Amino acid sequence: MSESTRKYVENGIVFEEIIGETYRSVHALGGLTKINTQRLDSNTVVDIAYVFNNELSEYIEQSRTERPDPLPLEPGERITQLENESAMLTLELVDTRIRLDDTERRLEQSETEQAALLLELADKGVL
Repeated sequence: MSESTRKYVENGIVFEEIIGETYRSVHALGGLTKINTQRLDSNTVVDIAYVFNNELSEYIEQSRTERPDPLPLEPGERITQLENESAMLTLELVDTRIRLDDTERRLEQSETEQAALLLELADKGVL
């Protein structure tokens, strides 16, 4: 059995025609230009632009453009991420509270020392 294949453009659409001894099949391959997006990693994709070349009867790569496109998190991953963020915020809150407590303690100590100094100056008649 002999079979022939040809690709051709009609009204801006690329078709492939396959002709056998007892059949003829035609299907659309796509437009004159097409873009194929491929994932490079979990945060980046590349858009590859192709244009159909009539002489070669195939799509020829024209350009590649990388762009950010993070994968959405799975529900379990999102919960884990939120739990981690919550833990970090809790640590920051505790650290801030400790620093605030220390500042308040030093302020009290300073006020006590100033009061003692004023009392001593008053006792000695300086004030």
